[in-house]
Amino acid sequence: MMRKQNIITISFIVLIISLFCVSSVSAQTVLYTRISSINENYSYFYCGIRYEGNDFDATEFHFLIQLEIWNPSVSNVTVNTGNFGLFNTGFEAQYENETYLGLISEIESPASNSYIIPSGLLKVNYSLNIIILPENFTCLPSGNYTFWIEFDSDINAKYLHTYLQVNKSGEYYSYEELPLNWGAISSILNCNISGSIISLALLTILFLYSKKSK
Repeated sequence: MMRKQNIITISFIVLIISLFCVSSVSAQTVLYTRISSINENYSYFYCGIRYEGNDFDATEFHFLIQLEIWNPSVSNVTVNTGNFGLFNTGFEAQYENETYLGLISEIESPASNSYIIPSGLLKVNYSLNIIILPENFTCLPSGNYTFWIEFDSDINAKYLHTYLQVNKSGEYYSYEELPLNWGAISSILNCNISGSIISLALLTILFLYSKKSK
């Protein structure tokens, strides 16, 4: 029969492993975002813009997108923002014509400054607007574009990128590779639950053994 001292040692080891699992989970990135789909039939309109003290003709392009937010933890996450909505749009562009400039148009309006992100995968309809100057366009000018959606908050998160290449042949979208467990929370659950069950079982054995040895 297993000695009492051995049972205590094994229980202690299992407890340490369980705590390591929890600490590993908390050390992971809290939230992830990515653009899962983008409507290629964007709209546009002409506008004037004042930039660095000068007036320019410009074109604003409006995209409808679907955004995915992944919370891999087993608990909801609260995101506190600066009272102007939950997201900011990340944007970079390199144009064939180096005189062109692209800017993100953010609409700031009073909004809730506290959001609850549920565990698992959340899908949100969203939009992004790009202003390109210094002239009017009927389509996106040739170049390489990069989009991402980030939180308007100082929170530990990772933002996956969406890429768009525009050339004479057309417009081509591609997406940053997803983690293999995208959207899942089962591995976190298994780690915590398995460790808890084993610890509980060993403690039960220890209790019964101690009671029997009296």
